[in-house]
Amino acid sequence: MEKTAERDVKVYEIGYLLVPTIPEEKVAGEISAIKEVLAKHKAELIADEAATLRPLSYTMIKKIGTANKRFDSAYFGWIKFEAAPVEVRLIEKEVKEVESVLRLLLINTVREHTLLSSKLDIDLSDKNMAEGKRPASAEDLDKSIDKTVKDLAVA
Repeated sequence: MEKTAERDVKVYEIGYLLVPTIPEEKVAGEISAIKEVLAKHKAELIADEAATLRPLSYTMIKKIGTANKRFDSAYFGWIKFEAAPVEVRLIEKEVKEVESVLRLLLINTVREHTLLSSKLDIDLSDKNMAEGKRPASAEDLDKSIDKTVKDLAVA
């Protein structure tokens, strides 16, 4: 039965936020702590993205010692890995215990690269206007559709 559990692996991704109070030169060490948890549970790393400091959409609170600290920014990074499903809850629990982790999200995913560029913001109306084209009217669209249907009927 142990051999079956070893072969029965799935792909997961853990997205994490680290507290922004960590000096930038020590962020890699904190990420290593997360990767050590994964290695301890025999997870195979597939891909990762180094954590970068980003503003948060809303203030997050983390209890540090006896005080609640508020954070408006955090280091965000992610790690994609392959692991046995029985190990995943243990991994999640241990990563949450890493002192510098503000928040994390662990999801089941696919091995393929699934990132979509956040910089892909194309405004086609500006391009069409620069080329001297105007938006098509409903009448123009109807004529174009009728012509296409007639061409298909003849063929």
